[in-house]
Amino acid sequence: MAETSEMVAEAAGDESGSKRSSPLKLLIPVLAFLLTAAGGFYASYSGLIPLPFGGGGADAGDIREQRGPDVAFLPLDEMIISLGPDASATHLVFQAEIETIPAALEPLGKLRPRIVDVLNTYLRAVEERDLRTPGGMTKMRAQLLRRIRVVVGEIEVRDLLFTKFIMK
Repeated sequence: MAETSEMVAEAAGDESGSKRSSPLKLLIPVLAFLLTAAGGFYASYSGLIPLPFGGGGADAGDIREQRGPDVAFLPLDEMIISLGPDASATHLVFQAEIETIPAALEPLGKLRPRIVDVLNTYLRAVEERDLRTPGGMTKMRAQLLRRIRVVVGEIEVRDLLFTKFIMK
């Protein structure tokens, strides 16, 4: 019986001791996290892990060399689109250029009337409040670029650049 009471006392002492966490038990996970974070930062910054948005490994000169010689732009004519009757502005003045490769300029030029038609159709359907929201321009650029790519098919279109966007 005495042994049982001693064992209960020891067990109670162990439980109270285990409730306290030692600083060493807390320090190990924190150090592991910091080492992992530092290693990830170094790997991405040094260029060991290529990042799609540039990263620290490539400088601006490298990026210009990659895109410089094989970039061409197809300018689109200025468009004046009338906005709806409830809009505070009456017209949208819009002009853009399509970024592509030099070999695609001629085929894109032949499809320019279709491209302008798609842009016109979409811009007439957009409401003014959609244009004034913070992400409105980004969303509109993505929608227009998607529509242009549908029209041109296999011809390479890299981006759509807004050169004029004025609501009068």
